Amino acid sequence: MVYFEKLNLMSHYSLDPETFKCNDCKMNKQQSLRDWNDLQEILGRFLTPEHNKGRARHAFRGLDLKEFHLTTSLQRTGADGKHAAAVETPIFRNFKKYAHRDFGNEEPFLHWLSVAQHHNLPTRILDWTVSPTVALHFATSDLTSLDKDGALWAVDYLAANSLLSPVLRGVLEEHDARILTVDLIKNKIEKFSDLKELAGNDVYAMFFEPSAIDDQIVNQYALFSVMPMPETIMCDWLEQQHHLYNKFVIPGDLKPEIRDRLDQMNVTERVMFPGLDGTAKWLKRHYFYRKAAPK
Repeated sequence: MVYFEKLNLMSHYSLDPETFKCNDCKMNKQQSLRDWNDLQEILGRFLTPEHNKGRARHAFRGLDLKEFHLTTSLQRTGADGKHAAAVETPIFRNFKKYAHRDFGNEEPFLHWLSVAQHHNLPTRILDWTVSPTVALHFATSDLTSLDKDGALWAVDYLAANSLLSPVLRGVLEEHDARILTVDLIKNKIEKFSDLKELAGNDVYAMFFEPSAIDDQIVNQYALFSVMPMPETIMCDWLEQQHHLYNKFVIPGDLKPEIRDRLDQMNVTERVMFPGLDGTAKWLKRHYFYRKAAPK
């Protein structure tokens, strides 16, 4: 059974500084699904008819544990937002210093930030994908938590675009674009403070498509999001924008079936992480002992 929920995130919750799990989240909407076919029917609703084709307008993020919050890797470096704000600039500056031989200084700011995120530097970027099956892969790839409830988040990035600053909305309109890219806004955002200045007193999530740094970015159909301030947690903002998001809670008893079907569809580590690293990840999972499901 899969549960479709929206969270009342203004209710009391606490964040574990080590795992950033969300505790005491309460559901205010829930819909159950009985099998894989029901899940596919629900995911089909996310396709928007356009030019006689189904077009995606949602960004998806899969989590292997439903309790995990939508926190960035930068926010997970400390127990509160003040730490994230304090270390963001120096950690990014030093990354650029040591990565200079691989990337020139002429690259746009958001390209550098995307590269840093891609190489696991703590940043304010949150990873998303346009593909729900890719997100489901990440929600089911850790076999040590395959019996625990996972989660699939979906955010309407087209609707989120309407909340952007006038400058960023103007860029989208000028180029008749659905999503911002690094090149489109390279002259608008050249440093961290530009994100805050563009927002003014507003808070929004800016979704953008990263440059095709390598095949991993391409194969994962990646989207990134950033908030104007590094300490702002995406869930807190989404609570004020109920119409933008949905959350699917995937019970552990359905995760093995989803995992097997994704493998049959070739949505595996070999595709998500091209090269020997991905092959090794796939083989490790393939030969991992899985306990038989209780009858």
